[in-house]
Amino acid sequence: AVSLAALIAISVSQFTSAHMRYAVVVICITECIVMFINTDTRPLLWEPLVKRVDMVWEAVDKVFKNTQYNFGFYDNVSYTGYGEPGGMFKGVDYRYREELDVKVNGKINMIYLKGASYAGITENGITTKVDEDITDNGWFAVYLNKLYNAGITRAEARSFSKLFKVNVKYEYMKTEDVMRSGNLLAVSDDAREGEQSRDYEYSFDYVALDYANPYFDAVLRGVPLQNGLRNRTGYGTAMAYDYFYKLNTSKIEKVKPAPYFIIKDYAYKLYNINLDNFMDENSYDQAFEHYENDMKDRRYIDDSMITDRIRELSLEVTKDAVTDYDKARSIEAFLRQYSYSTDVDLRGSENFVESFLFETQSGYCAHYASAMVVMLRSIGIPARYTQGYRHIT
Repeated sequence: AVSLAALIAISVSQFTSAHMRYAVVVICITECIVMFINTDTRPLLWEPLVKRVDMVWEAVDKVFKNTQYNFGFYDNVSYTGYGEPGGMFKGVDYRYREELDVKVNGKINMIYLKGASYAGITENGITTKVDEDITDNGWFAVYLNKLYNAGITRAEARSFSKLFKVNVKYEYMKTEDVMRSGNLLAVSDDAREGEQSRDYEYSFDYVALDYANPYFDAVLRGVPLQNGLRNRTGYGTAMAYDYFYKLNTSKIEKVKPAPYFIIKDYAYKLYNINLDNFMDENSYDQAFEHYENDMKDRRYIDDSMITDRIRELSLEVTKDAVTDYDKARSIEAFLRQYSYSTDVDLRGSENFVESFLFETQSGYCAHYASAMVVMLRSIGIPARYTQGYRHIT
């Protein structure tokens, strides 16, 4: 009845519009479909139909995404915010597309996967990609010495750290970067640099750390727990650490690394691992040299984006902090007050970091990271920009 009424209306309207003849075809097709609609009194079984429609949609969607991937219609930034060198000004138009397939051997809530690091931040965005060894685990040598000097016991270490194995498979992703944890222990031989295609797969071992744990907090601040601070303060608050530094010095004295054989034995006591499987004595010694060179690298204190307003803000935010670590945490806490938005457009800004900090006070990951780097550099703390993925398990 509806179709008939529509046909009559269209027939009349044809006298006023020649284009309506196309609508006649549509109505006729609709009429044919109507003729085949089930008129049985039993209800239609929609579930099988819905499943078939879903299957067809998934197939079409897969073809569409494969076409995009193979012909490069969209870069990674459009989908996840990750790219080379990454979105910085125009905002991120998020779309759903699975870039990585990540599987963890164990229970953990979240993993941060590190991709590329950059030394330069300019008015045009991030530049000067840092040439990094994807197998570098030198941080672990420094970390073990920090624990050793603080007198951390096996039980205390287990309260803030745990070892995991992660398997990564690239899906719709195009990049030369190898995604791995910053707290890397080892990466499999399958991991290789250079642009990889789909189904590129590898694994890595890493140490998951709880930065809010009071024992680990003390380690990061360089407070030796064996001096009685653990017992007197209930393993401490920031006030207790400030008190410790004011009694001693505002800077922790440089401690000479312990010999390899001592740290090797200590690593086995803490984690039941053989340090030989991750680094030999030569790599262990070089880790501290590389760490010192990083701290002296002039690229990481570049002041080209620093303005008087940024420096004054950084000094105000960190005025009550005693150590460099506390200053970094103060800046982090300050930036968390800004609202997160992928729609912020900073194109045309002479200094996008300053615009983010004082004008929009809103942005996305690239803005937070670059702002923290520039603020740290403005108060003399070496810093570099690193991008990657946050994987929620």
